[in-house]
Amino acid sequence: MGKKLYRFISIAVLGIISSIIILKSDTEVNSYDLSEKTIEVMNDQNDENNENKEEAKEQTTKETTWNLTSLYKDKASWKKELKKFSKDIKELENYVGKVTQSDKHLSYALKIQEDLDKRVESLYAYVSLNRDINKKSYEFIDMREELNKVYREYQPICSNLELEILKLSDSKFNEMMKNKNISTKYGMYLKDIRRNKKYYLDSKEESLLNKTGNLTSPKEIYELFTKMDKKSEMNPSEYAIALESEDRDERKKAFENEFVLYNDNINMLSGLLTGQVKKNIFYSEVRGYKNSREMYMLSDDIDSKVYDGLVDTVSKNLDGLHKYVKLRKEVLKLDKIYSYDMYTPIVNPTNDYIPYEKAQSLIYSSLSPLGKEYGDVLYKAFNERWVDVYSNDDKVSGAYCLSVYNNHPYVLLNYSGKLDSVSTLAHELGHAVYSYMSCNNQNYSNAHPSIFTHEVTSITNEALLYEMLIKNSTDDEQKAYYITQYLDLIKSTLFIQTMYAEFEQQIHSRAEKGENLNVLVLNDIWGELLQKYYGKDFTVDQLSKVGWSRIPHFYNSFYVYKYATGCSAAIAFSQDILSNGADNYLQFLKKGGSNYPLELLNQSGINLNGTKPIEKTTEKFNSLVNELEKIIKK
Repeated sequence: MGKKLYRFISIAVLGIISSIIILKSDTEVNSYDLSEKTIEVMNDQNDENNENKEEAKEQTTKETTWNLTSLYKDKASWKKELKKFSKDIKELENYVGKVTQSDKHLSYALKIQEDLDKRVESLYAYVSLNRDINKKSYEFIDMREELNKVYREYQPICSNLELEILKLSDSKFNEMMKNKNISTKYGMYLKDIRRNKKYYLDSKEESLLNKTGNLTSPKEIYELFTKMDKKSEMNPSEYAIALESEDRDERKKAFENEFVLYNDNINMLSGLLTGQVKKNIFYSEVRGYKNSREMYMLSDDIDSKVYDGLVDTVSKNLDGLHKYVKLRKEVLKLDKIYSYDMYTPIVNPTNDYIPYEKAQSLIYSSLSPLGKEYGDVLYKAFNERWVDVYSNDDKVSGAYCLSVYNNHPYVLLNYSGKLDSVSTLAHELGHAVYSYMSCNNQNYSNAHPSIFTHEVTSITNEALLYEMLIKNSTDDEQKAYYITQYLDLIKSTLFIQTMYAEFEQQIHSRAEKGENLNVLVLNDIWGELLQKYYGKDFTVDQLSKVGWSRIPHFYNSFYVYKYATGCSAAIAFSQDILSNGADNYLQFLKKGGSNYPLELLNQSGINLNGTKPIEKTTEKFNSLVNELEKIIKK
């Protein structure tokens, strides 16, 4: 509905986090240290890289691309629908000032708004998906702006209706909620509005804030830089492969060439991130929140203590990560270990190029503990063109899943044939199946789970993949390789995301105290955190300090901590699935967004108000490091 939709729309309009587009975007190739997984390196690097690229081109068929005609037949159909949508919002506008006159008025208005929300969701999906496979084209940028203009007419109508609902007395609101049609379909949405009552402003002030959506956001400028202006010598897949090279000079050169592109624009990038922070402070102060972090976390009804508990618990349990970095340094026989040394395998990869068809088989096998119902949805994903598989020069980097209620989820990959790509596929399918099951078991208002719980489902799939691979390994070398993959999953999603969360909290806290943020401050904070998390064996050089400038997630503020909490819950779920079966987990998936994230997890036996799941995950990491060390030192 309006509030949930606002999160989705503001990706294009205001740059606030989406509960519809689930991103693991730029994780392996564009975000420093977000996913530095050690991936297989070919023996004959150059020849086989070219062969893999050619193989990908040859295998890119209709079946490995999206079928966007399931959204709209063509651009003309999209434009026709946009024009009709623009006219139809007038029907909802007729209820402004009347929506709370009776439960019948409220019910009708909510139904009209729900139908409009579904339509605008599809309109945005078509533009976003097309833009991401045609990144050099300005046509879809223009189409997105056309839609933004229409949405700027629609969103104030939704805000005005919400304000009317907020002004209801508790007694009258409770009386209206006795209407089963309203409480069953829209109860969670209405509860969410009322819960945030004190943060809403009056009509004129809300209207003024809505108009700030016309201003270009820091995120939009950042995306223009990364997608249009930044001219890399390598595409994302080539860059990732270079960082995995056994040739230290090759990976150092690739790292420096990429980071220099950001360093050369560092003042502009510093200004953008500072602008994002100031924007958050402005909105939080105007609405009366204690601070920016509270504004974002309360949207999921999560107390800031969960964030602080995460950072504190991980900070107290860094010994295992320090040991892993030290082991990497020893295995690679380096005097000093730098950022560009964190990607090359420390165990010889045991897989050759993994064709996409084999990747599908690995997914089916590793997720078989989730049962037939889950497997049937996977079959749909693979056979009904939910996935755009291969990389090309016109396609954005990274991976994500976009959910559309009246359609099916869409998964973007840049499949490279590496085991890491198989893991990414498992991750995005976790999002996709969760969305699918939510939409098929909940009405629209309750069918969009929070990013918070979405990250649980994606990482659960990755954990199950590595649990299977380790269990079925045939020798120590293979087992050691899979252990490194599992370790890097936990490292990138628990430890490094917590580092990002600590960085984000620090820069907001400083700005809220009136302290200046600039390049030197941002670089120093980043460098200190790198040293803290990676330990004394890691060397922080000057170029690595600009790593903050490469993290697109910072423009979806206070998002990254959800990866870390998601990892902790996912490890707990994966162990429960393997020990007790999938029934508990499947029920969790089907509940969608019918309650707040922590409550949904609590109902499934995962308590993130405490720190036990985080502690258990660090213990799992430590045990894997010890097991790896034993194998390596045999």
